[in-house]
Amino acid sequence: MTTATSSPEQRKKVWQWLVGLCSVVVLMFVFAIWVMPPFYDAICRITGLNGKVTVASAEDIAAANQPANDTTDTSLLPQINVQFVTDTDPKMPWTFESQLRSVRIAPGVQQVVTFTVYNPTDKDMVGQAIPSVTPAQAMSHIKKIECFCFQRQELKAGETRELSMMFYLDKELPLTIPTVTLAYKFFDITDQPPSAG
Repeated sequence: MTTATSSPEQRKKVWQWLVGLCSVVVLMFVFAIWVMPPFYDAICRITGLNGKVTVASAEDIAAANQPANDTTDTSLLPQINVQFVTDTDPKMPWTFESQLRSVRIAPGVQQVVTFTVYNPTDKDMVGQAIPSVTPAQAMSHIKKIECFCFQRQELKAGETRELSMMFYLDKELPLTIPTVTLAYKFFDITDQPPSAG
């Protein structure tokens, strides 16, 4: 009767295989934690995916609220058509819509748009709206002063709420872009803890 014993060659091969497997796992973690987030963020900023829209700084807001020092008549500026598209994730039972489908505004002019969200369920829920912009070239020219998409939205069972978004288009928006689409999609994050900070 013979007993199965591994030879030094076999043990060496198994050890090399385990070391290689562990190396792959470590590299995957390094990629997921340090490489992927900046790469994903860069892709989002280039494409407008996932709402990487510039939030207006305090200086931007102050400049937009002050009368122009020049004599430019905003009525002479080109009017840009801004469309609003609303949607919900298939797993999100809320209804969500914009009170305006579109507006025509001149660059530099602030605009407030109101959205209505309704929780038809019999339980309290938390949602998060994820924005996106089309075309991607317009993304850096949209300045959001306030937006419901900046925070989680908690709605009680059967609650309806009006949400607002204030924004403007900066004057560097290329004239080759006559229409900008702002899309918002609500996701159910009831079971997700609030992020720190």
